[in-house]
Amino acid sequence: MSVYLALLLTFMLFSLLVMAIDVGRLYMVQGELQTAVDAAALAAATRLTGSSCATLYADAQMAAAFDSTGATASGTPNDNRFNMRLYQIGPNSDVPATPASYYYSLLSDAQAASSPVADGPSARYVRVELSVAMPVIFTRFLSLTRPATQPVAVAGIAGVSSAVCAACFIEPLAVVAIDATDEINYGFQVGQYYTFYLSPVQRVLQRGCPVTRPSAPLTDTIDFAQYLILNHYPWGPDSGVDGQIFRLGAAPIIKSPDTENPDPGCVSVDATEVSNANFPSTTCAAATQMGRDFLCGLNTRFGVDPTSNACANVEGATDLTPLLRADTDPGIEGALQDYGVEYCGNQRRVLTVAIIDDPTLLTVLNFRQFLLQNSDGLLGLNVAGTGAAPVYTAPFRAEYIGYAAPIASGNVGGACMTLHPLLVGPGRPVLHGVLNNVQ
Repeated sequence: MSVYLALLLTFMLFSLLVMAIDVGRLYMVQGELQTAVDAAALAAATRLTGSSCATLYADAQMAAAFDSTGATASGTPNDNRFNMRLYQIGPNSDVPATPASYYYSLLSDAQAASSPVADGPSARYVRVELSVAMPVIFTRFLSLTRPATQPVAVAGIAGVSSAVCAACFIEPLAVVAIDATDEINYGFQVGQYYTFYLSPVQRVLQRGCPVTRPSAPLTDTIDFAQYLILNHYPWGPDSGVDGQIFRLGAAPIIKSPDTENPDPGCVSVDATEVSNANFPSTTCAAATQMGRDFLCGLNTRFGVDPTSNACANVEGATDLTPLLRADTDPGIEGALQDYGVEYCGNQRRVLTVAIIDDPTLLTVLNFRQFLLQNSDGLLGLNVAGTGAAPVYTAPFRAEYIGYAAPIASGNVGGACMTLHPLLVGPGRPVLHGVLNNVQ
């Protein structure tokens, strides 16, 4: 009896040892892998921009999350390891672990791991899966037929959130709605091209500069879009007025380091914005110069050398332009480009802007996006203007793309969702729950 009892106790202790070591280690590995796939999915979701090659960029971003060499596009090594950092995540590890990505247009499909059918323009969610065959120490002795490894599989899902109520680090522009009662597109048509011009509210009209907007829409555009430059903190070192306006065109707004005049770098729905403090211009010469400054800032997004045009005279342009990443797809000289079909860039030409009700009231209705286009006959923008579209109107062409691309940062929910429960607009990358992710 005592022998059987001893054997039973031994078996029970051995089972507890299995639980404590093998099962505990498997749960630890599961947690490590889950953290890795969540991070990779969230990184990939930042590239679900609705463009023609969004999934290619998303795959590259996911690969960078697992790249330990820095050989991917990011150039930065990411030493993702598991099992107390014993094994590198990758196909060449002692315990191979190769991630796979799948794209979906619906969250429910991503959670159910349905057949992935989403292409670049329609992909809104990414599911990253990772499985390993973990060696076990004691579990295999419980049965003669039990394998020496135990499969561990995890999945992470990320996608674009619901509409943000506050958008951070967007362009310092407010575009006047063509139709403020249209709460989806505000009178704009997706896929159509518009002539943007600086609002006459930001200029003092006088002899020599009497034009309120270009005399006709620019080539191949269907209508006008009036915009204002908002009073937010620009990227880059402090400079004079010319340099400030150039920087506002060159990059998104940032959080102000000035504690006395704080600027969080965000714009909120229902908030009343303020026109840039440098406006309105007081003379025709100043208006011309300021229009040129802003266009020169926008021109950095095409990678145009500022010394090749009038931008060479803008304060800081030649020094700052090399620090600004140009769009990897600047388009074709003089040609318009369709975002969902032809564009395959890094989003530098995508302008996320506030939509406002009126150029004097400046109440923010929502946020929408436009793809900046080359000027007729040029690579980049015409920073000198024309007789029909003088430079002081700061004109350029852009395609309305709705709210295709996620923004870098923003707040979801809050009071504005109570007031606008059906709000639609750009979101930010977020993680979503997975229904079936562990073996």
